[in-house]
Amino acid sequence: MATIKQELPNGPLSVVLFQMQYAPILEIDKYIPAIQDYCRKVGFPQITKMRGDMLKIGQNGEVEKTIVVQWVFASADYQRTLFIDTEKLTFQVFDLADYSFEDLLATFMQLMNKIDELVDFSLINGLGLRFINTIEEKPELTWQAAIKPEFQGCPFPDDVHWADNGLLTWALQRMVRLPEVKMTSNLLVRIYQNAAGRKYPEDIIRDPRGVIDYVSSGPLVTYADLDHFIVFQNGAKDAIVPKSKEVFIALHTVIENVFFTSLITEEAKQLWS
Repeated sequence: MATIKQELPNGPLSVVLFQMQYAPILEIDKYIPAIQDYCRKVGFPQITKMRGDMLKIGQNGEVEKTIVVQWVFASADYQRTLFIDTEKLTFQVFDLADYSFEDLLATFMQLMNKIDELVDFSLINGLGLRFINTIEEKPELTWQAAIKPEFQGCPFPDDVHWADNGLLTWALQRMVRLPEVKMTSNLLVRIYQNAAGRKYPEDIIRDPRGVIDYVSSGPLVTYADLDHFIVFQNGAKDAIVPKSKEVFIALHTVIENVFFTSLITEEAKQLWS
């Protein structure tokens, strides 16, 4: 199976995320000691408890603020993290120098199956795979040269006295039929930028201690963010879990196809090869 890193060893892939959403487990905290004992034995010895606010909009437009608690299990260098809360399990991978999708998928499947064994998920609400590429602005390859024009947004009139260069934000979501697993998925492709040189988008927490990573080449970075996911209605665990490996492979195939075929230019492929 071709992958971004295998074909583009110098490419911009910076984060890979696997996610499984499940029916809420309100007492997830009582399972944390057993999960932590397992995680520390398989390469995730660091543990952090995080609290944050989440806003929910009610049926009548009322805003309700709830406290979200997440447990983060991380490798010793925080290059791999596993987030667990009452509704989802997210595996983040940043050490992609020797990237192998098959190996990462095997790791996530192992984690998912063991945690299911410990907590006994009832319903599976969704599976998702997200690839984030961080394109640094360099003299030999600007973001305009790396990304095809159709993904660069619409031009603004030249006779307006713009006070800045602006930051690109572009997004498109499409439904996808996956005949190999007989399911329908959603692919969200986003191109957006950061002027502070952050290596990862602001919604990505690489280190729960508050460490923020920056690129070395300059302040402007462009993210090519491909998020491919399936939402299940009343997804019975016995029907979803046995097919989850096939589902992730199908999600991955579409992401790779869109990235190589539609999103990046031949010039970018040559420089990243």
